[in-house]
Amino acid sequence: MFTPVYGSLYGTFGVAVTDENVDFDTVGPSSGVTLNTVDDSITVNSSGVYTVTFSTEVFSTDVNLQVCTVIFRLSINGTPNVFKEIHFQTNLSTFIDFNTLSRTDQIMLNQGDVIRVSVIFANNTTYINPALVVTKVA
Repeated sequence: MFTPVYGSLYGTFGVAVTDENVDFDTVGPSSGVTLNTVDDSITVNSSGVYTVTFSTEVFSTDVNLQVCTVIFRLSINGTPNVFKEIHFQTNLSTFIDFNTLSRTDQIMLNQGDVIRVSVIFANNTTYINPALVVTKVA
């Protein structure tokens, strides 16, 4: 019998800062994972194949309408994975121009693996409503 394993973290608002994690302040429903809003992580308690989804909205924080750039990268056990990232860049025509970013991956994880989303590079970028969701599928 397969026991469901899942969990989610949610946030409200944050300024994207290079070399920092995305800030999550609310835990969602969970089973078989450990959710942590202090270090913005989800720890899986059993090995298997997981679907990992990260989504957020971004907009520029520069009133001079400069380039807005951000790179979010999935991190496992503190090591960012260069193949699991979202790049976004735009020259904005208005100050408030919301854009939704999302990425879903299937990843083999081991018991005790810690998942985070890191900001690898950012300038002039604010994010709102970030969500990190993991679900064991096999």
